[in-house]
Order: sequence, then structure tokens, then C-alpha cells
Amino acid sequence: RVKPEEWKYVWGGIEPTEEILSHLEALNRKGKIRKVWITPELPFIVYLTAGFFIAVLYGDFISAIVFA
Repeated sequence: RVKPEEWKYVWGGIEPTEEILSHLEALNRKGKIRKVWITPELPFIVYLTAGFFIAVLYGDFISAIVFA
């Protein structure tokens, strides 16, 4: 069993071990969890939000760079 004090974020991610996977499967069988959210180091929503604000405040940023 993976102890809660071992659950921590590691920059660069962690490699799931068989122990972690079996613990998650056991929790799933008990109905305590249904999904596990896995993301890269920086969630994609950050890039989407930045792109949205650039588009709202500046317009077509790529065309401005290409045709400059």
C-alpha cells in the first residue's frame, strides 16, 4: 500500500510502479475512485488560456509575425 506521505508531486512526473497501480485498482474495485487524472508537467489549459488572452488582446498573433 502506498502511504499518503509518499503521495507528492515530483517535478518532471513520476513513473507509476506496480505497487501504485495495484493500489489504484484496489481503490477502484472498492468504489472509492473512478478516474485518475494524469497530465503533463504543465497542464494544457495554461496554454489554451494564454492563447485566448493573446487572441482577445492582440488578434491574430501568428499572421502578424509571418507578414511583418
